[in-house]
Amino acid sequence: MGLALVSCSDGEAGDASPVSTTTTTTDAGGATSSTSKQASGNALESIDPCEVLNSVASQFNLTRIEEGDSDSCAADYSKTVTVQFDIHADRRLADYRPEPTSELSDTSVGGRKAKLVKKALTSSSCAVAVEVSATSRFDVFASANASLDEACDAATKVAAAVEPKLPK
Repeated sequence: MGLALVSCSDGEAGDASPVSTTTTTTDAGGATSSTSKQASGNALESIDPCEVLNSVASQFNLTRIEEGDSDSCAADYSKTVTVQFDIHADRRLADYRPEPTSELSDTSVGGRKAKLVKKALTSSSCAVAVEVSATSRFDVFASANASLDEACDAATKVAAAVEPKLPK
C-alpha cells in the first residue's frame, strides 16, 4: 500500500550555513542504515524522520519502516493502516493546504498548535499537521483500507508520540 502527502508552501527557507549530519537507524527487523543530511541551521532540518519513527516503533508495533526521502518516513501501523511522518522545516502550519473535500479542524498535540485533517487525500485517510516553530511543522499522515476513524486514530497517536522528540 503506497501513500503520499501533498502540500504546498508559501514559506521561504531561511539563510544559514549548511551543516552535515550522519544518522544511523535500525528498523524493526534489526537492519541498520546510515544517512547523511545537510541542514541549514533550522533545528528541525537535522532530524531524521525514520530515526524518530524507529524511536516510537515499539509503542505501536510499527513494521516496514522505510525512508521516503530525506524528510519523510513511512511504516505499517497495522495490517490495514500505514503511516507517514513528514518534516517540513520551511513550511508553517498555516501553509498546510487541504484537499477540497478535506475536513479541517484546529486541535493541539503536546501543547502545540495543530490541525486535524479528515479525508486528507482519500475518504479513509487522515493527517495531523503540528506546528514546531513559527516557520516549521511536521505532519503525520495515515491511510486505512476502509475506515476514516482508524486512520485518524493512528495519525493522532503517532503525532502525540513523536511530538516530544522534536525541538521546542
